[in-house]
Amino acid sequence: MPEPTAPIAIATSASLVSLLPFVNGDSLFGAVIGAAFIAFYTQDLTYKKRITAFIFSTAIGYLLAPEVVNRTIIDSHSTASFIVAVVAIVLLQKILTWLESASITDILNALRGKGK
Repeated sequence: MPEPTAPIAIATSASLVSLLPFVNGDSLFGAVIGAAFIAFYTQDLTYKKRITAFIFSTAIGYLLAPEVVNRTIIDSHSTASFIVAVVAIVLLQKILTWLESASITDILNALRGKGK
């Protein structure tokens, strides 16, 4: 179980950032909640990977929320950013696991579109 200070620090920093005039508070809230939901309850991650995945997932959820709202039937920025953040963190974990075991030729072949 994570320490109770981590969620409090995340919620406090997210709420302070959402007070800035150029930040969409709804998208930020949804992205943080979505990333925290998965990042803090995944058992097999180190602390460094957990924080990295949380930050990237929050950023992806926040940045892609307007696009999801424009292209789908979802009309809430917080819901869209929550969904994107949850999906993004799972994909990031799979990509990080693959990159740890992949060789340079595997990576180059994947970038060129050639599978194994």
